[in-house]
Amino acid sequence: MVHSTSLCGLTLKKLARVRYAKAALRRELCSWRRVMMTDSKHFKLHTSGRPAGRWCTPATRGTVAKPKHSIAAHVYMGISYHGTTSLKFVTGTHKQVSKYINPKTKLPHKGVAADEYTDVFRDHFIPEGKKMFAHAGKWADNWKLHQDNLV
Repeated sequence: MVHSTSLCGLTLKKLARVRYAKAALRRELCSWRRVMMTDSKHFKLHTSGRPAGRWCTPATRGTVAKPKHSIAAHVYMGISYHGTTSLKFVTGTHKQVSKYINPKTKLPHKGVAADEYTDVFRDHFIPEGKKMFAHAGKWADNWKLHQDNLV
């Protein structure tokens, strides 16, 4: 077990990750040139569509309330040595209603459901990955898709 004790400003966990990354760079089996990594991000604007009205000073920054339903964009994207995919906007983006229905409530899902997540990979990342890796020489047909969370 690695403990997170600080050593020269780096925790032991971070040092272990750096050691792993440096070792992986030296291995041909773990070539990062044939990996596409994907992730999602929720970008929120905390003004509910209206201007905030005034700037906060550092002293009052924590006292300004955030709205319950702020404008947001929920996007997925892939990145590799050979380039990036386009952004894929999914459920959770402001005023975007899911086409995926919750079987229990018979209402649209409020977040990304397993069906939508699978469709993003099948209909977006895999076709864009094939285009991206088409010019990648020996990795054109042997690339890997890394996802941050499994369904």
